[in-house]
Amino acid sequence: YLQCIRIFNKYITNDSFFCINISGGIRNGLYDLIDFNDSDKLKEMDLVGSLKENLQKNQKLFDDDNGDGQRKASVFEHGNNNNGRVQHEEIMQMQVSDLYKIYDLARDETYKLMDYAVERFKHTKRFKSWMQQRGK
Repeated sequence: YLQCIRIFNKYITNDSFFCINISGGIRNGLYDLIDFNDSDKLKEMDLVGSLKENLQKNQKLFDDDNGDGQRKASVFEHGNNNNGRVQHEEIMQMQVSDLYKIYDLARDETYKLMDYAVERFKHTKRFKSWMQQRGK
């Protein structure tokens, strides 16, 4: 949990030095999941407690939602069903078992932005020159 909070503080908060460019829906969902507010300067362990509490609360809701002994699949197990537009509610449904995937959505969005830039770069003279120098 602590590592998750440290990554959050380093890359997700609006005032972080290495703040990544992600949608407001993803950022606000992560803020609410961790109970973070830009105006609050909470200690790491307070944020860890909030994250644990929210994930465990969600876990209980999903463990036996149908009453048939089958655990309901989380949002991250069945995938995003709205063409990459992640809604705040989907992030808020994360469970303890989803903790290792908590930043997948932010990573995917950042990768898309980088991919567009690389594709544009591939069509420049500078890229072609660089490829010739490498012998490819």
